[in-house]
Formats: sequence, structure tokens, C-alpha cells
Amino acid sequence: MNILFAKSNNHRKNEFRIDTVIIKNGSQTIVKKYIKDQLAQNHLEKYVDNIKAIKKKTRGIVFPKILTQSHSFLEIEYMDFPSLELLIEQSLIEKKFIEANNYISALQDILDNIDSISVCPYDNKEFRLNFDPQNKYRSWKKEDCCKLGILDIDFDNVLMDNHDKPILIDSEWVLNIPIPKKFILFRALFYLCNQLQSIIATYCSEDFPCYEVLLYFLMPVKWFDALKLSQNEVRKYMYFESEFQNKIKLINHGFDPERILKKKAIIKKRYSLSLEYYLNQNQEEEKVTIGPKLLYVIEKYYKLKGFLMGKKYD
Repeated sequence: MNILFAKSNNHRKNEFRIDTVIIKNGSQTIVKKYIKDQLAQNHLEKYVDNIKAIKKKTRGIVFPKILTQSHSFLEIEYMDFPSLELLIEQSLIEKKFIEANNYISALQDILDNIDSISVCPYDNKEFRLNFDPQNKYRSWKKEDCCKLGILDIDFDNVLMDNHDKPILIDSEWVLNIPIPKKFILFRALFYLCNQLQSIIATYCSEDFPCYEVLLYFLMPVKWFDALKLSQNEVRKYMYFESEFQNKIKLINHGFDPERILKKKAIIKKRYSLSLEYYLNQNQEEEKVTIGPKLLYVIEKYYKLKGFLMGKKYD
């Protein structure tokens, strides 16, 4: 028996901790998800229930088969296909930017095949509790929402088979409430850009322009513009995600709205993401020395880096 992959979610609260291993035993490869604390038993059971719920309210999405189910673990069929994230990464490295854009559109197509409804999400108490318990961004506006809030739909969790049929390989985070499609798409795009940030920064050019949407954080123009988001919406959705993660993880890092730029800047050349670059830029452009201003820049860099390095917790 060989372990091909292992992921331990030590940063989560015990009731949400599910660890994952991919095991090869002879000719068979399986994915095993298991709990280390009985507090997470309910979360594991919801994993299977969520698949049933998604099948009822979506069209065209395939799921790996559940091979074995117990109170403490699941054994799941291993699907040997590339994720959208991997396909996008390969396209960027090969400078096939249009191809990468098409893969971004593929995720939106998947969301379009989920039953939707036009409602005000804030009318739902569970939505407020999960994403904005203080009603900081309270709105009475109706939005295009997925009837079933499938937060697992992102570029890392969606595989594409040989016939370009989407396979959803995770179903941990499904809320039986309407959630705005824009939010689901934004968080998927944010985590994708976080994962591929160094590649995006390297290939940023006239042919592949990017926005600096967050402090020292790039999102390709084509990808961001497809969402038709304002910076205020970015700030709101980052807050939503922060609140949701704080319910899952052990440490609450809080939310710093200053990470979101008031006005996004367009970048059309290779972008250095090193700390030294930002310090040098600050010194050259603003002629600052070690002192409150420079320390502020250092602090902002590491705050953002700490936030991003955690990637996603779900």
C-alpha cells in the first residue's frame, strides 16, 4: 500500500476536521476521508447528504462513487482527471491565455446549471449568521443566487473528464440556503489567483494584463471583469469569506478592509512579489527610511502574506 497524497486539516475546529489520504493498493487507487474526533462525525455524514442534495438541484455534474461509508471514514472512488486549476496553470505557463480564460468561463457554466433564484440573501437568518452576523453589509437588494449554496465549487475541486464533463470531488461545504452566484465565483477566483499568484505575476503583460485588486495581489483583467464586481463588492465578499472561515478554523485572524484597494490599478508588465521590491519601491517613490511608514509597509506585507498563505480552509 502506497500513500500518494495526505492532507491534515489541523487548523480546523475539531467538529469540522476531516483528513484526506489517497492510497494506492495494487491496481486500485482510492480516496479516504476520515475523522480523528467524534465531534466531526456529523460533518462527515453531511458530506454524503450534500452529494444527494446537489444532485437534486444541479444538472450535468458528476461525483465520484462512495465505495465504503462508516461513522469514522469514507472510501471514495479516485478520479484521475485534471482539475480546472491545473488546466489553467498549464495554459498560463504555455502562454495560452485565451485557453485559460475559457477554463474560467467553464466554472461559470457549471454555476449556471444550478437551480437559481432571485432573492435578498439577507432575508435568510442562516445566511446572516454565516457571513455577516453584525449586518455590516446589510442589503435589501435581490440578487441572483444559487438555491443551494455550494461553496465547494471552485477551480481546485472541479475536475474535467475526457469529454469536458465536470466532476465535483468535494461536498463538505454546502448550505441549504440561497447564496449569491457572484460571491461563489469571487471566492473561487480569489483562491485560484492566490494559488497561482507567482505565475500570474510573472506572465502579467500587455497580452495578459492584471488588476491589483488587493494590496500586492493580482487578478487577471479578463477574469475579474467577467464578474462585474466593484471594489465595494470585493470588500464585502472578502468580509463574508473571513466570517465564514472564522466559524471553521481554530484561530480568528480578523478582517482588515485596508487590504482591499479603494481603486484597483491595472498592471501590464511582470510584477515582483518580493518583500524587498515593495520596500525599495516605497523608499524610491516616497523616500522613506526605517520608521513608522516603513514598518507599516512591512506589517501590511506580512499580514497579507499570512492571510494568503493559509489558502482556503474548506
